[in-house]
Amino acid sequence: MYSFGYETYSYPRSLTLRRIRLIKLLPPTRSAWPPFRLIPRVKLIEYDLDPLEDPIPPFEALSYTWNTRPREKPSWPILVETAAGDLQELLIYKNLFLALQSLWNSQLTTLPIFADQICINQHDIPERNFHVALMGELYSRCARVIVWLGPATTRSDTLFDFARTIGGEASVVALLSIPPQERLRLMDAIVDRTCSEDDELFNVVTRFEPEFPVAGYAEVLKRGWFTRLWIIQEASLAPDGLLFCGEKSFTFDDFRALFFFHSVSSRVWSSRRSKAISVAELRLRDSIFQLERPFVRIFGERMAIHRTNQRRPLYELVKKYNVNEDDSKMGTTEPEDRIFGLLGLAELDGPAPATDIGNPKGVYTEFAAEIIRKDPDILCFARGVKNLSLPSWVPDWSMSQLKIPYGYTTLTSEPIYKAGGGLSDNCPTVSTEGTLNTSAVIVGKILEIGQYEIKLEDEPLTINNFDFSSLKEFFGEIDAFLEKASTISGTYNHYARDEGARLQASLDLTDGGLTARQFPDSDSDYPPLKEMYDELRRFSDRLVRDQETTATYTSVTRTFNKHRPQPGPWVRAFPVLSIFQLISSVFEATLAVARFRLYLKMVPIRRRLAGVPAIAPNATDPHGIVDMELHRNTKMFEYKANIFRHHGRKLYLTDGGLVGLGPTDLARGDVVVIIPGGSVPHIVRPSMSSAAQGPDVGLGKTGSADQVLNCTYVGEAYCHGAMDGELMASGVKERILRIS
Repeated sequence: MYSFGYETYSYPRSLTLRRIRLIKLLPPTRSAWPPFRLIPRVKLIEYDLDPLEDPIPPFEALSYTWNTRPREKPSWPILVETAAGDLQELLIYKNLFLALQSLWNSQLTTLPIFADQICINQHDIPERNFHVALMGELYSRCARVIVWLGPATTRSDTLFDFARTIGGEASVVALLSIPPQERLRLMDAIVDRTCSEDDELFNVVTRFEPEFPVAGYAEVLKRGWFTRLWIIQEASLAPDGLLFCGEKSFTFDDFRALFFFHSVSSRVWSSRRSKAISVAELRLRDSIFQLERPFVRIFGERMAIHRTNQRRPLYELVKKYNVNEDDSKMGTTEPEDRIFGLLGLAELDGPAPATDIGNPKGVYTEFAAEIIRKDPDILCFARGVKNLSLPSWVPDWSMSQLKIPYGYTTLTSEPIYKAGGGLSDNCPTVSTEGTLNTSAVIVGKILEIGQYEIKLEDEPLTINNFDFSSLKEFFGEIDAFLEKASTISGTYNHYARDEGARLQASLDLTDGGLTARQFPDSDSDYPPLKEMYDELRRFSDRLVRDQETTATYTSVTRTFNKHRPQPGPWVRAFPVLSIFQLISSVFEATLAVARFRLYLKMVPIRRRLAGVPAIAPNATDPHGIVDMELHRNTKMFEYKANIFRHHGRKLYLTDGGLVGLGPTDLARGDVVVIIPGGSVPHIVRPSMSSAAQGPDVGLGKTGSADQVLNCTYVGEAYCHGAMDGELMASGVKERILRIS
C-alpha cells in the first residue's frame, strides 16, 4: 500500500518452546502521507503457556480469513512498538489491517489479542510448524473468539441489527434450550397455526417474519470466513464467540437465535404465500439452506466439545471435512491444512502427523501410514487423479472431489463387506521413500474389461437421470461376462456355472450387491430384487426404443429413409413419375416431422397449464409398460440409488473366472488383491519389473509365498464371490505387495 519510512520490524527471537505472543492494541497513528489514514499500532508481548509464577492473562483470539491471491505478498503496514518504545513497520494483509482498524473503532475488547499473522513470525518455518500444533490449545484457552467477517454494507448492518433484536427476544432464546424434538413440535404448531394466539413465540414470529432481511442474511453467509476449513476449530473450541462486520457485532447465541428464527419464519413464509413469487427470490431463499451448512457444522462441533466433552479421532474428522461427494469443500490455502486445520478438534491423546509446513507429501504419507496399520480401508480414498505428487496408495485430501467408498453407506457406518476378514499379524509398514509393504491374497489377474459403463445424462446428477441406453448395454454385458466366466475352470467361480447362483450374480453386479444386503428377499415387505431388475431392463428397453423413435421422427432424412416409398407399377412404367413421388414423399416426411416436433413441445406446456405433474403421485400406466407401483416402492428407490453410486465403473473378468466391478481406468494385466482387515478387494497394477518376471509371478500359480509383487494402486473393487472373506477363510497363501 504505502510505507512510513520506519525501520522494518524484526521478531526478537524464534518461539519454538511453549511461548506465544499476544497483541495489545494501542491508539492508532495518523499517517503523515495522503490519504492521512489512521494506522493500527500494536505492542507484542510474549507469554509462557506453562508459567511457574505469573499466569497468562485473559486474552481473546481473532478468527478471520487472510483473503489473499496466490503468491500475493503482504503490503499493508502497521506500527509495532518495541520494548524500547520505538515504532517499527510490519507488513500484513489487507483483511487483517481492516479488522484491527474496526476493533479499535468499535472498542469491542480491551484484552490482549491473538492474531496468527502477527503473533507468529511468518518467515520462521520452525516457529510456524510449532504453532500449528498449538492452535487448538490457544483457541481453547482464550476468553472469547472474535470473528471478523469484513467491512460493513447496508444489508449486513440491517442483518446485524435484526439479529440483536431477535437474540433479545426471550421466547426465541428459550427455544434454543429445549430438546430438538420439542423444538420441532413447536415449529410445526406455529406453521400449522395450532398455537394459541397468546403464545409469545407465535407472536414474535408473526411480528418479525415480514421484516426478516433475507438478502442481508444471504450476503453475510457468503462471506469468505464461512468457506474456510480453519474456522471450524477456531469457532468451535473457544468458550464464547462474537461476530463483527464493520463496527456492528452480535454473539454466537444471537447467531443461533437468528438461525432458528429463520428455520421457523421460512416455513411460515412458504406456507402463507398467496401471490406469485419471483424466480430470483425463490433461488435466493433456497440458496440460504446450503449457505447455512458451515454454521451447522460449527455448532455441532461446539456442542460435542463443550456440552458432551466428546472428541473424535483425527481420521474421522479428516474424512468428515474432506470427503464431499458432489458438494463443494471448505477451502484451505495449503494442502497440508486439510489435516492441520482439524488437529485442535481431535482426541487430545490421538496420533497426529508431524506439523511440517510446505511438505504436503510428507504430511499426507505419514498420516496414511499411521492409519493403514489399523484400517486398510484408507486405500479406498486413494482413487482418482491426484493434485499432488504422492505415492499411489496415499489419499490426496486436497482433491476437489472425494467420494464415500462403495463399501460404506455413510462415512460413519460399519462396512457393508468383509472381504479381508480380520487384521493380519503382519502389520503394514511404510519405507522412508513412502512405499507401502503389506501382505495380501492374490485373487487373480484381469483378462478382460467391459466396454460399457453406466453413464448419466446432463445435470443435475440424480438417480432418475440415467442414460438408459448405457444401462441396457451394461446389463447385457453382465450376462456376456458371466457366460465367459462359466467356461473358465476355477475354484471360486462356481456361481457362473450354477443357474440359481448365476442369476444372483447378475443381480448383484448391477449395484455391487448393495441392495441384496440392505433388503434381503426374505423380507416380505419389499418386492424381490429379480422383479425390480426385470422392471428396469424392461423400462430401459422401452425408453431406448422411444429415444430411437424420437430421433427418427425429428429428422426429415431419417423419417424419409424409414418410410421410403416403393415404386408402383405406374412409376415403373413411367419413370418420370418417380420425381413427383419423391417430392410428395419428402413433403409428407417434412410435415410429419413438423407435427411431431410440435407435439413434443406442446406436451409439457399442456401439462403445466393444466397443473398435471409429469408423473402423478397415484398414476398408473394404462398400457402396462411401466409398473408405477413398483417404481414408487422404497426398495426400488434404493436399488436405483445403489446403481447410481456405481456409475462409471466397468466390469472385469479374472483368470480364475471371477467377475467384478472396478474403476474406469482398469487395464488388462491389473491384479485383484485382498488385504487382510480390508472390507473390499483392490486393484493394483504390476510394475514393469514384476511384469517382466512372468505373467504368473505373485498370483499363486508359479510364484512362492515370499515373492514380492511391485505395483501401484489403482482403486477399490467389487469381486463377486469374494466379498465376505471367502478367500481369506480358504487358506490361500498371502503374498507381499510393495505399493509405490
